[in-house]
Amino acid sequence: MEQDHADRLTSEYGISANRITLLGTFDRNGGVMRLLIPLARAVWFYDRSYQLIRDCIIGYLDATDELK
Repeated sequence: MEQDHADRLTSEYGISANRITLLGTFDRNGGVMRLLIPLARAVWFYDRSYQLIRDCIIGYLDATDELK
């Protein structure tokens, strides 16, 4: 999901903006705000994107209270 998708969730579906967080904000290694989709890219780009997504998911799981 990108910022324009998040904006649409708030404007068209009434979801509170404080309930929406982009996955990239949970990057534990430098705060990548935007994760690029690796479609039709080189293998190294795909691998790097996968690692970033993995790190962000781990960062989310470490930061969330919703699962406790």
